[in-house]
Amino acid sequence: MRLYYLCGDRGIAPDGTKGASIHLRSLAEALRALGHEVVLFSRRAGEGPPGLEVVPFMDERSVLEHAERHGPPDAILERYSLALEAGLDAARQLDTGYVLEMNSPLVEEAARYRDDERDSESERIEDRLLREADAVACVSEPLARYVRTRGERRERVVVVRNGHHPRLFESTGGGESRSRSENLRIGFLGHPKPWHGADRLPAILARCLDRGVEAEIVIIGGGAMSEAILEEAACNGHRDRLRVTGPVEHARAIEELSRCDVSIAPYPRSAANGGGTPEATGFFYFCPIKVIESMAAGVPVVASDLGDIRAIVDDGGFVVSADDDTAFANALAMLARDPDGRLALGAAGRRRAREHFTWERSARSIVELVEASIGARRKR
Repeated sequence: MRLYYLCGDRGIAPDGTKGASIHLRSLAEALRALGHEVVLFSRRAGEGPPGLEVVPFMDERSVLEHAERHGPPDAILERYSLALEAGLDAARQLDTGYVLEMNSPLVEEAARYRDDERDSESERIEDRLLREADAVACVSEPLARYVRTRGERRERVVVVRNGHHPRLFESTGGGESRSRSENLRIGFLGHPKPWHGADRLPAILARCLDRGVEAEIVIIGGGAMSEAILEEAACNGHRDRLRVTGPVEHARAIEELSRCDVSIAPYPRSAANGGGTPEATGFFYFCPIKVIESMAAGVPVVASDLGDIRAIVDDGGFVVSADDDTAFANALAMLARDPDGRLALGAAGRRRAREHFTWERSARSIVELVEASIGARRKR
């Protein structure tokens, strides 16, 4: 099939280092590996992986003009972007299938994290996309439940979780080289944002040290929030135990991760957005790539018990109460004193990641949705 994959978010570069960029190019690569022709339309300039065509994307005319010059797609897959309906408009004009990829409820998210007022036009567009899309691929089960409350055809809504490329993790040691180290190296993967809970790292580190654990933390990423975290660690007298790599390429990030003994994902309960259908754990709609990649690297995970995280981690680590820094420190201290246990959890997580969370698996689910949407349109 010929697929047009659209991303109208100006903050997501095809060659960027944050999770959204990794998702974008990884899924495109996986679709191509299955034998499909993929053209990536991106509002943010950047290069894709070798062999992947990247086309500037501004509005539906970008898509229609490319289709006129090079041939129309069999279907359009669009990553949901706030207040943008160009992909759906183009799909309808081309009379082709349209699958919406939804990674977050952007209207809710904008109101919560960007201090935006709820915009009626953005809400209208979101309603239209969810109503008219031939299928919706949601990154988590809580997000799928939210979407199902917004539309009439619930069978169109499918969970397609994030993944990893196993080939990128073949050389990772799963902590074997550090299994007898005196220091516990704790990795935080990603560029810290308010909803990641990275501001809690200095406090968690201090609690580990209070328990006699010789610990250090490496933030594998960067950004403005990292400086504030370093300043707090300095105030606590632990600046020498916290390191920030700054933005690094994906392969380098994986290398850094593989040198860690444990990976931490301390999402706060406030990250469980108040929108959608309330649950005991709140509306936590993420499918954290950092958790999946940590497992793929054979590094045990300690993460907040929110949303789908427990179902993802399973026997690859521990999940603890989201806002309990003491619970995080206790889990880390237990792992520090049990190197064999760390290796066992890491090996279990690695197996789980390869069995359930690969980009190939995600791509196959997308293809099934696309083929179903094409078949449904041909019957009309």
